[in-house]
Amino acid sequence: MKYLFGDLALRPYVAIISCRGEVHLGVGLGGAQGKSAYGDKEIPAPSHLEDQINEQHLRLIERMFKEANKTGGKGLNMKDFREAMKKIMKDVEDEDIDIIFMKVDSNCDGILEWEDYLDYMFLEYKQKDILQQKNRLLYFPKPLKIVPADHHDIIVQLQFYSFQHPAGDKKMDPGEHGTAVGSVNGGRYLSISQNGTLSFWSESFKLQRTVNISKMAHTAGQPISVTNMLCLGNINQLCISFSGRDIEFYDVSVSKCELIYSLSGLEANVLVMDYWTDGKRGIYSFGDFNGTVFIFTSANVVQNGLFNSVAFKAAGNIPRIAVSNLLKNSCIPFLCFKVPLHSVWIRQIRYIPDLNSVATCCTADRTTMALTTVPHSSICKIDTARFHVQMGIMCFDYSPEFNILVTGGFDGVIRVWNPYVTSRATSQLKGCSAAITHLMVNGKQNIVISVSKDKSVCVWDLQHCKCVQNIHPRNIRLGRFPISCTYYNHNTNTVVLATYNIGVLQGLVDGKDNTMAETVTSHEQPVCAALYNANFRQVVSGCRAGEVNVWDILSGEKVMQFQANPKQPVEVTAMAFDGLKRRLITASTDGMLRLWNFNNGALLRQLPLVDNSENTMQVMDSGSRDTDTTQKVVLNVSHTKSSRRNIVSPPPSNYSQARRCRFQAPFQSGSGMDRIKEALQKPKEGSVVSAVNLNTSSIAVVKVLFLNTREMSPDTAILLSSATDGYVYAWSISQSGGLLGKFRPAQRDDLFISSMSTDSRDQMLLTGDSHGYIMLWDIEKYCYQMHRQSLCEDKSPGEESLRLWELIPYYCRVQGPRAVGVQQEKEVIDGWSVSLTPPELLSSWRCHLKGIAHLEYVERYHLIITASVDCNVRLWTIAGHHIGTFGQSCWQVGNLDARPYELPLDLRRAGSFQTLKVLNKGRRPHWRSVKYILPILASQRRHQSSMSKEDLSAADANISTYSLEQIDHTWTVRQERGKQLRVYNAMHCTDLLPIIQHPMPDILKNHQQRMPKTSKTGHKQKKIL
Repeated sequence: MKYLFGDLALRPYVAIISCRGEVHLGVGLGGAQGKSAYGDKEIPAPSHLEDQINEQHLRLIERMFKEANKTGGKGLNMKDFREAMKKIMKDVEDEDIDIIFMKVDSNCDGILEWEDYLDYMFLEYKQKDILQQKNRLLYFPKPLKIVPADHHDIIVQLQFYSFQHPAGDKKMDPGEHGTAVGSVNGGRYLSISQNGTLSFWSESFKLQRTVNISKMAHTAGQPISVTNMLCLGNINQLCISFSGRDIEFYDVSVSKCELIYSLSGLEANVLVMDYWTDGKRGIYSFGDFNGTVFIFTSANVVQNGLFNSVAFKAAGNIPRIAVSNLLKNSCIPFLCFKVPLHSVWIRQIRYIPDLNSVATCCTADRTTMALTTVPHSSICKIDTARFHVQMGIMCFDYSPEFNILVTGGFDGVIRVWNPYVTSRATSQLKGCSAAITHLMVNGKQNIVISVSKDKSVCVWDLQHCKCVQNIHPRNIRLGRFPISCTYYNHNTNTVVLATYNIGVLQGLVDGKDNTMAETVTSHEQPVCAALYNANFRQVVSGCRAGEVNVWDILSGEKVMQFQANPKQPVEVTAMAFDGLKRRLITASTDGMLRLWNFNNGALLRQLPLVDNSENTMQVMDSGSRDTDTTQKVVLNVSHTKSSRRNIVSPPPSNYSQARRCRFQAPFQSGSGMDRIKEALQKPKEGSVVSAVNLNTSSIAVVKVLFLNTREMSPDTAILLSSATDGYVYAWSISQSGGLLGKFRPAQRDDLFISSMSTDSRDQMLLTGDSHGYIMLWDIEKYCYQMHRQSLCEDKSPGEESLRLWELIPYYCRVQGPRAVGVQQEKEVIDGWSVSLTPPELLSSWRCHLKGIAHLEYVERYHLIITASVDCNVRLWTIAGHHIGTFGQSCWQVGNLDARPYELPLDLRRAGSFQTLKVLNKGRRPHWRSVKYILPILASQRRHQSSMSKEDLSAADANISTYSLEQIDHTWTVRQERGKQLRVYNAMHCTDLLPIIQHPMPDILKNHQQRMPKTSKTGHKQKKIL
């Protein structure tokens, strides 16, 4: 038999409500109400002492426990542990040390041993590691964006051209290949296909223009084949290499694409190129099919250009530069070097400024990668460091943050190298099933991105040497061909892939997904409860998916996460702490009670529910007060499968038969709680009748709440209950008590109170309803000593303590339709008086768009925790200031001004006037404008409706043919259709102005005169005119 637990509360005693119709009552595990053990102290900094313990501290702690065992003790108590930790950690607070002690002492015996401490630390770090891996955001959270490209051939290269400041004014980032990639000034992407189609794209990949290189004047009628392209951003040039052993340089400033000079006389086809600059000095390098590397340096590339002008040779209108002439005229400020390195063609080339070397790679077995130093003069020696990898290296990248080289090859293994150790790699990343063709390193986020020949994209964590995200080839919808080229924009964290089309992967910026920040919720499923633990300053929340999260209330950080049933997911229906508030008790749909050390996720005990030991909670009503005749009615407890909440049938609506109530729950001997025993008296046999025999209607009770600070008396309510009819009932559970009062928090029929809570002194009642609204009530004198109120006005509880209503600003007072009104103060039935006057409403605002499942008041910091079925847990101040949503952001309770104040996105869209007024701290500029606009519009409408027939006739002569009754009828018909009749005396108009044709500028006249006057051009000019 399985049970569904609906509510679990541990105040002075335990109350468990199950779906079978019973309320289980028992003595709490601590016997004391859950107060904070440390009183009202200053808010500590959100740092944890256990995070500051290092290896040296652990050795001293171990020695401390061993010394305690030598003296004959079995461990350390809290006092000894506190003194020993102060000697080890020096300046630490007693409260922080006590928190560690209570976390480790899960069995609550008051003694710690070294083995217990090790077990706790092991489980804590294990669960935190699992939590970190589970909650790690995907590096590419969005799917691949396909950009259709007008390329009829494979795309051979992608580049980014930055809109920079004037050349030489801006220092380039050496880690970005010497170009200002994705700078704040913006830029554009360039793509070129093998047939010479050059496309210019915006940063959002909208096609701006297309240039066909094969149709230019110098290539007209000649077949071309592009091998590579390179962008020289600081001098506004574009470099394109062709299979005809030529390299052409184009001017791409403004909107031009004009050939300015070319590099010829090459021994083999150029396959790879690279360019680096710091804004002044420029280094241009390329590798050819024979494995030879060419390096060209310019001391001032902005003023002197990239190459020596002495080597320029005019060939028609286009200057040509022979590579042999550049090598002969190598001198300062222009240096040229030719270095034969590899026996096969070079796969990739790049200048690394931190190493002052040009890195190249190939697929040869002997020299797979080489680092060639760049000399500062022509007489300096060129040094080369060679790396050897079997099957060769196809791609590489360099991380300036860690000074490492990352390589990939045919074997599918990613190797991490120290540039100064060429004999072997420092680490390897295995997992790719195909050859790795492209690599990109993000040193700021410790990430490596690899692209394989089968089009799979993998994201690797360099710290843990494992794959954290794998995008399957079926999700890279770029055709059947492998990825031909890639480009990685470090600033925007964008990876661009290309075959015939272009694909864009947008990664996280600074480790955050800003586009999805508002959509992240605290849990994946609706939340059932969110409890505050004063000992550890933590919030523990559970959801229907069986997930339990532990949050730090001071920072909003998630510190622990575990499943209520490790074997299979089960729904958590209720949660509570034990009496000492060191352990967590969860109830779930499988009928099990589980006891947890929630600080490390350790399951301490499982308690199955037994039918024979079940207790029932009964509410009885009596007959006339003047007689001893008593009728007792069972308080039915039921549970609906749809709402999954604990609901108890409410007091009968006929108060002549339900004036008084009693609770029945048998206690075993020695259980204590004499006051509860006297109140929960067992009725005589045969006195209980079935609720089916009653003629009253049954309405479900949603929540019950005890006011523990009040003394039990017939005229004092110590039990509050809320029902689905929207009312909150106040009960006296003494033997001669009964229903003392009721009130309805809202006037809507579809609204009911789904959660209730109070402060420790029962001054303020917090209610949350099914629409996400929270209400704060002053219940200090509500249904308190009602028949002795005139004699005890100066003896109300908490007279000398802080009044919570003083912390609530006046602008939080409810105005408008949500204000609670009173039509009748009392209801008297057969001499029994029931108060209908509600307590004073202090504040109200909307916390969630869906129903509130649980709320709790944090006495120490004057905060309110709300949990809703919208899967969110939020933190508020008592004045309605939104601190944050757990799981979305972090904060610092002691310094709320450290981060900008932002309202939740859902409340900004659907918040009412009262909600926005409270959340904006009384500021309402938009509502003030509307307040002035609406009377003006109403006045205009009254003025239009008061127009006489003569006024209407003056505007239109045809109106005189209608009677006043017909005009009024027409107005009424228009009004019912939702249309408003508007009558205009005159329409504003302006005379047409002649079009003034401006004279043609002289420069255009001279240009037209110089144009050849042919019949064809003349025909076009006539057509234009």
